[in-house]
Amino acid sequence: MRKTIKQVFGEYLDEQKKKLAPRTYEYYDETVYYLEQCLNGYGYNTLGKEDAKKFDENFKKGIEFCDTFEPQILSSSNFFEFLGYYYPKKIACGHDRAKKICGATTALYKWMVKNKYILQEEDGDEIELKESVDYLRESFDEGMEKYG
Repeated sequence: MRKTIKQVFGEYLDEQKKKLAPRTYEYYDETVYYLEQCLNGYGYNTLGKEDAKKFDENFKKGIEFCDTFEPQILSSSNFFEFLGYYYPKKIACGHDRAKKICGATTALYKWMVKNKYILQEEDGDEIELKESVDYLRESFDEGMEKYG
């Protein structure tokens, strides 16, 4: 059985808890919490017809997006939406805290790519991880400027 997004996020947090200071870990835990909320609320927008049907069936049973799908369904665009729209617009916090959440989000994204939970492709072309991370940061900065 493959892991769901929620299970992979749990695996990531377990790993981080062992190596991060408690205060730093709090940002990682908060990041995963809000990213999960974002995906559960908006992740279905990027689904194809078959996956949308699966989501609808599970949602009627009370099963959310992160409990339905494997992480391979995610792409960099889900992270861009989180950093560029969801977090700056929906979550009230100071700019310093938001920057730490951005750092924790990019760390999670890199970990998911490294562990092959997310494929680094865009329109069939492999893209560099650094390029994606830079774009994540730019998306966050634009979102904070616009909504923060």
